[in-house]
Amino acid sequence: MQLTGLEIDGFRNLRLLRLVPSPSFNVFIGDNGAGKTNLLEAIYFLGRLRSFRASRLEQLIQHGRAQAAVSATFQQDAMTSRVDLELTPQGRRVKVDGKGPGRIGDYCSRFQVVLFTPEDVELPRGAPRLRRQLLDRALFNHRPGYLAEAQRLAEVLQRRNAVLHGARGAVPRDLLEPYDRQLAEVGALVACRRRDLVAELGPAFQRILAQLLGVHEAGELRYRSTVPGVDEGADPETASQRYLARLTADRPRDLALRTTTTGPQRDDLLAELDEVRGLRRG
Repeated sequence: MQLTGLEIDGFRNLRLLRLVPSPSFNVFIGDNGAGKTNLLEAIYFLGRLRSFRASRLEQLIQHGRAQAAVSATFQQDAMTSRVDLELTPQGRRVKVDGKGPGRIGDYCSRFQVVLFTPEDVELPRGAPRLRRQLLDRALFNHRPGYLAEAQRLAEVLQRRNAVLHGARGAVPRDLLEPYDRQLAEVGALVACRRRDLVAELGPAFQRILAQLLGVHEAGELRYRSTVPGVDEGADPETASQRYLARLTADRPRDLALRTTTTGPQRDDLLAELDEVRGLRRG
């Protein structure tokens, strides 16, 4: 898919701006504060319906303005689509070819964007949370239904942790069991999705690394999971059964620490070099 036209008005410091990008390569040059990053942020927002810098919509609206607007045309094969986005402090409104976008997951998989910032250089040595987020963003593009699965995982995990956090001593078995079953099911599914994506990316990682270092089989990209069975290639159903048994066995520790200690929220993406294990140490 190619961005063929862009119009921005009131987004951060960008007043009325119209742009027809080159079909091949585009370079934006300007003084500090001129709005280069704001332009990229507006494009990213079109694809993800969220900012990579701001958590509140009012931060994206130009001072003194009631709203901001971003519109774009995209072309894929012989099909052309138009997206119109309106931002107010109260919310966002988006239309695709004049209609509502339907499910957010379907929308994001249709208008795919890849963002690379200077902070991404720290990914190999940064916190595991950053690498999990990287995998999840890739899966949002790769598998439309994954957004709902990730949201379900976050919801169930939050509820289970709320029970654990409020516990004083033992928790009745029937209070945690429903969350254990739900977490085992969706947690195993998410972990297997991530693992399979990493396996799919592995050959490309090895090929690019070999080109950079001039050595074949120079390294490995792998997913390390705390969900039992995932590292051994178990399918989601088998991993779910093992994960449920682990959650039950780990309940005393989880109660003591008041949080869920095993699951996709503890997993990691490892990039390793032969003979020099430590792009990200396990």
